[in-house]
Amino acid sequence: HQHNGLLFNPGNPKLLSAAVSFFNDLINNQQFSLYNGARATYLERYHPEQCYQAVMNIYNNILSIGK
Repeated sequence: HQHNGLLFNPGNPKLLSAAVSFFNDLINNQQFSLYNGARATYLERYHPEQCYQAVMNIYNNILSIGK
């Protein structure tokens, strides 16, 4: 929470509104730490090389099962 996104309870419009207001305040004050954290998390988890390796691992596992 507050590293790469904001958490709120589903179905609670007051908490959603507070999260959106908090995010807007960050942006209005030129504070991009939340944005930067989200981008870093995305690049870490979904970088093309990471995805390629995951798919290749699945492919190789399937090939080894068939032998």
